[in-house]
Amino acid sequence: MLSIYKYIQNIISYQSWDMFLSHLKFWGNRRKLNTRLLFVYKDYHYDHELYAMIRFLKKNYTNIDYVGFSPLERPRENPGLSSKRLFRKLDDFKPDIVFTYEKILSPIEVEHIVRVGIKLVTNTCGVHTFAYGGTGSQAEAMEQLRKHTLYLTSHAPHIPMLAREGVNVREFPFWYEPEWFRPLDVPKLYDILFLGDIVAPLNSNRMELIRFLSQKYKITLVSDHDPKLPNVVCIGSTPNPHELNLWVNQSKLVLGSDRLGNIDGLNNLPEQYIFYKDEYFIRQRAYPIMGAGACYLVEKHTEIEKRFKDGEEIVLWDDYEDLAVQVKLLLHSSKEYKRIGANAHTRCFSEHSVGVRVGQFIELMENL
Repeated sequence: MLSIYKYIQNIISYQSWDMFLSHLKFWGNRRKLNTRLLFVYKDYHYDHELYAMIRFLKKNYTNIDYVGFSPLERPRENPGLSSKRLFRKLDDFKPDIVFTYEKILSPIEVEHIVRVGIKLVTNTCGVHTFAYGGTGSQAEAMEQLRKHTLYLTSHAPHIPMLAREGVNVREFPFWYEPEWFRPLDVPKLYDILFLGDIVAPLNSNRMELIRFLSQKYKITLVSDHDPKLPNVVCIGSTPNPHELNLWVNQSKLVLGSDRLGNIDGLNNLPEQYIFYKDEYFIRQRAYPIMGAGACYLVEKHTEIEKRFKDGEEIVLWDDYEDLAVQVKLLLHSSKEYKRIGANAHTRCFSEHSVGVRVGQFIELMENL
């Protein structure tokens, strides 16, 4: 039986396997929502936030149905490719609310949902707040967002601009699954761990950061791209949250970067009139990393300072030289980096776990 279980895990993703088990397992004491909710999403196995939310909803609530599309079924340039499947589900389930994780509906689908009187809610997980997939211009994107009953974004600085466009928008921070990301009692194998892409234009500054710090320290890199730099060991990437949690727990320090690199690609939309001027953006990975009990280091900026206490729950740095000094001090004091990591776990668990965020989400849905 164990060999069959391992075989299945090897041929399908952890998330697919977990969702399959969620359908089979009977969950007791589930609460019935006072509204019928259809949850629409597109699979992306590196998005632990998405599957944490679905998993928690399935375990704890009824009166919710789900439509999950593969990337091939719903490409960004043509999201309406699988409209028939969505319309069938709307006819069968007859929801009061449709929530789409990320803005993955086509204009025709949005128009249909609104026309038949269903409330429409969406969110955004990245910095692309002023855009909408499948639209031909930014004006059309804003028109689509205005048709939504509610738009949830993690990036508070964009809210005033969206509100001026007539979009009903609310701040909704990221979250994490504490059953996946949690402190482990394991030996520390890595001094500094860096997770994430280092080649996309928005992350183009990260190579310089890694190159600078690797002149003095050994860095373990979790990424699809190996920069082949001295003192940098790339161990690949994984969509499995348990494996990622282990790597984080095996590290003394975890390094991040919220700085946005080349934002030119954000500012070339057709007929664009709202431009991105952001220097920093809190990344989704901050919450699982800190929830896992890691001592997390990232640039000092206003948004992260609103969430966590510098020197107590997180380590914030001004520039590369400041970062090097703080890394040196922390690596010479296991008591200090363990203390900060423990505080980070406590704060994330109490304020940013999936249970907390879904509770806030359900309250929003039931009070629309």
